[in-house]
Amino acid sequence: YLLQTKGSQLERELIDRFNKDNSRETFKITCEKGTSNGSYFSTHCHPAFLIKAIERNRRAWRQGDEAFKQPAQLYEVFAEDLEELDLVYRTIALNSAELQQLEREILAIRNTSGDKPSN
Repeated sequence: YLLQTKGSQLERELIDRFNKDNSRETFKITCEKGTSNGSYFSTHCHPAFLIKAIERNRRAWRQGDEAFKQPAQLYEVFAEDLEELDLVYRTIALNSAELQQLEREILAIRNTSGDKPSN
């Protein structure tokens, strides 16, 4: 549990650092805590462009205009944008010793606890 808590804290720091150095608002990452069954909470992080797509889909679904889509389905639609986001992140990380250190610490915790990175 302590490793999981530390890993979550480091991931928040990494996202905050990326958002600080990222100049493209559409790539800003926002995390929300939610639950799908009322008792188990999880944190989901998405870039701004995907949050807007999720919100548009939910409105259209409520109005009966389109099918409800899970975020993973929308990720498929925005594959090119996500590749560009990854490139922006990699570019920033290459020039940031702080981001590189956070990545190493997160990976060490995941390797110790057996966690796999989520996509």
